[in-house]
Amino acid sequence: LIEVPGTDAIATDISPDGLTIVGHFFDNAPEQAFLWRDGAVTLLGTLPGETDSFALAVCGNGNAVVGTTRSD
Repeated sequence: LIEVPGTDAIATDISPDGLTIVGHFFDNAPEQAFLWRDGAVTLLGTLPGETDSFALAVCGNGNAVVGTTRSD
């Protein structure tokens, strides 16, 4: 188990088979992109020098995620 960085999240996409969901946690700073699959949450991190990350879409088979990061 991992500790997620908040309790409120926004799901931004779901794979066609419904097995993978991506989005971001937003109730604590920094905002963190996540991937949810098989009941487990994976935090996706940020690019160097950035503080927040956002997963925007997941590919058809759920193996690739696109998104963005930002610094405040």
